[in-house]
Amino acid sequence: ALPQLEGLYSTKNSRAAEQNQTDTATSRMVGSPTSQHAGPTFVFFIGLEGSGHHLINALMKRSPSQKSLGMRSCAGFKGLHEDILGSMVRPRHKPEHADPSAVFVNATNKLRHIRDTFSKHKDDPNEQLFISINCNGCHKAGLLSYPDFLRPQRELQYVNLHSFYRMCQEAEVNCRHAFIYRDPLQIVRSTTMKRHFNPNKLEAVRLYTLMYQVIHSQLVMFRQYNLGCFGFVDPVGAQKDEDRRRFASLFGWDLSNFTSLINEKVITPSFLTHEQIEELESGKLYEHMKTFKDIHKQVVDYCYETLDA
Repeated sequence: ALPQLEGLYSTKNSRAAEQNQTDTATSRMVGSPTSQHAGPTFVFFIGLEGSGHHLINALMKRSPSQKSLGMRSCAGFKGLHEDILGSMVRPRHKPEHADPSAVFVNATNKLRHIRDTFSKHKDDPNEQLFISINCNGCHKAGLLSYPDFLRPQRELQYVNLHSFYRMCQEAEVNCRHAFIYRDPLQIVRSTTMKRHFNPNKLEAVRLYTLMYQVIHSQLVMFRQYNLGCFGFVDPVGAQKDEDRRRFASLFGWDLSNFTSLINEKVITPSFLTHEQIEELESGKLYEHMKTFKDIHKQVVDYCYETLDA
């Protein structure tokens, strides 16, 4: 690491003081900390495309928490999903999204409706449920990754987390976020070399580095709302038993059942071979990939540092 960068991040007291200022500013912007309202807590999963949104989506189809809402919730979630796209990600995608302010109001009302539906049907009034907003088994595509969809200006297609929390504040519902991650080289192999989401590896790395800068900024600004860090498709993250326990507990499984389910859904992630790494880091890719790997580590480390902060 560069010496000046090491000095920048080495003073814990200075960093803590800056974070306290950020926390104070964030509280003014998004209201008091969550868990003050009756009803479920809505969770938004943040992560680069290729980080495991589809896995989370598949898991949520079997989530006891999701089942407690019943399939009646999917109609509401699908509408909410479209409104989040319209107000935060692609405001010009459809004619009905021409007025983002109106779409924001619609999404806020849908959050209230889902909360009220839950309240009417839950058996235990003291039960605390965590319900995924964007990966809940109700739709197969468009899971609001960073970026989202294969359209022009992909670098602008991500959720404005500030707007998300403002929406939650307006709806008077509890909201949190969780971060999902995967080895950066494997992300490029998956999205660009296999599925051709990007024209080439260089453009992919530069785009994902930018998206990580956005994610890092959002995690810093809203660190007190961090619910978890999960790398179920990452060779290192997949081995973190504590993350499995946390995820299972949040979404209604006992650990044994969740472990069986994730073993059913996921082939144990493996590390890339030397040849595969060389293919992704050689020549003009080297410096760009090094930056991408560095910021990936920074974001993952920061997520774990601020967990339960």
